[in-house]
Amino acid sequence: MTTTPRRVQLPEAFSSVTGMGAPVDFFPLSKTNRLVYPIMAAVMIMASAITCGWGVDAGYSGYMRYGLASVYNLISVPVIFTVGLLIGGIATLVYVLANRSRCVVAYEKGLVVQNRHGLQPVRWEEIGEFYLSITRHFSYGIPTGTSYRYTVKKPGGGKLVLDNGIQNVQHLGGLIGRNILPIQYKLAADVYNSGQTASFGPVAVNRAGLTVSKKTYPWNEIEQVSVHDGVFKVSKKGGGWFSGASTPVASIPNLEAMLSIIDQVVGVKVG
Repeated sequence: MTTTPRRVQLPEAFSSVTGMGAPVDFFPLSKTNRLVYPIMAAVMIMASAITCGWGVDAGYSGYMRYGLASVYNLISVPVIFTVGLLIGGIATLVYVLANRSRCVVAYEKGLVVQNRHGLQPVRWEEIGEFYLSITRHFSYGIPTGTSYRYTVKKPGGGKLVLDNGIQNVQHLGGLIGRNILPIQYKLAADVYNSGQTASFGPVAVNRAGLTVSKKTYPWNEIEQVSVHDGVFKVSKKGGGWFSGASTPVASIPNLEAMLSIIDQVVGVKVG
């Protein structure tokens, strides 16, 4: 699939990138990571200083009025708050500093990810496995947000994880999926058509049938293959409650390529 280049304003660090074609889109650090977390770190560190002052004042006042024996009881609560806030503030600050340069640029021929290790380029054809995990969060039945996590793995090793720390990461995940689908589908289809087994983590397909979590179903015995609420499921014709098999979508690499093959054989119900 060919992506459409457009004028994209990139950080200076990306001026050294060559051989990736024109930039298609830029995905900076999310607003939460750029603004909320630094404020949280500052607030927690300042609050730890306030609780420390509270503890010192309480301890000194108790010592002056009741003697040394009262100090421990009076400062124990302020100490707990001070230590907790200080550790939380420092941990948040370390996270902010470690991820301050994190961003992604999508090019015509692949991605370049910037993080604390520098620039990490990966071409579309270098992506061996692509995992997606989408989790919707609810509180008392009310939707409170969605977490996105996309994992890119190279055949020879190396992994990139893209999550809500990147602004508009769901669009980035869709862009990756669209660009690698033709490549991953051809590789898997060639394996399938040659009579071999195409493996997708816990799922495998060949001309004989479909295997899910070590349970194998001949194609003519499959009632339905479906994807719903983050779960891939196969149901057997005339089977009982426990005759089918399922596995989380997040555990399946190159999901779209696999579904494309299955859809041509028995169809796939999505939703």
